[in-house]
Amino acid sequence: MNNKQNYSLYDRMHADISQYNDLSINEEVEKAIKRRKWSRIRDIVLPVVISLGVFGSFGLYYGNTLNIHSKVQNNVKPQNNLEQVLKNDEVKPEGVVELSEGLYYDASKSYITSDYSNDTDQEILARLIYGEARGQSDEEKAAVAYTTINRANDGKKWNGESIKGSALTPQQYSCFNSGDVNLAKLKDPMHDDPKAFKNCLKIAYEVLNTDKYSNLNQGQTNYFNPNFANPNWAKNMIYIDFNAQGCNFVQDFYIEK
Repeated sequence: MNNKQNYSLYDRMHADISQYNDLSINEEVEKAIKRRKWSRIRDIVLPVVISLGVFGSFGLYYGNTLNIHSKVQNNVKPQNNLEQVLKNDEVKPEGVVELSEGLYYDASKSYITSDYSNDTDQEILARLIYGEARGQSDEEKAAVAYTTINRANDGKKWNGESIKGSALTPQQYSCFNSGDVNLAKLKDPMHDDPKAFKNCLKIAYEVLNTDKYSNLNQGQTNYFNPNFANPNWAKNMIYIDFNAQGCNFVQDFYIEK
């Protein structure tokens, strides 16, 4: 059998084509070799290109997803009645909005005083809260602060016609009385307990500038701790039962008739 006639196309691709004199056969072999080479290149390159495309698309999708998630988080706005007065607010998971410390506390001040003459309404109110109720809940601190505001607005001159005037009326708020153990502390509160006084500054700011605790202002002008006192003046006043409203206050609050 003629060996030339039994060569397969694959054999001819690897044979020395110069042995063939038939031009058509030589051209056929050359074309077959080229097709074989391109087929091998395609088999190697195409999977790589496809892989890069898949991972590239996944990376683009994942990156866009993270970017969108970040934008959504950054655009969350607090829905709270403090929204108009907050700066740099921090929204806690429970939805509680914290005031930026710079709103209610001035780090350049020492808060030391001898006569309160330079105190703002917020500062004198914070001193009163610190001297009268620093160990109580924030809600009870606010309720105490409202007694001073209500006295300033009750139209009675004897108990002061301003927040500072009401706070400093003699024999009204015991922490300002001469000889009271709290007097020295509230004159230099940042030395005594800076964390507690900052909290009192915060409560005073919120009472004066927001309606956060407005539900606790029920016209009260007086209060006392029933565990340590039972003043006669309470008999002629209207009792406000905050504890029946869900509060857990130490003090009993009253409205002057």
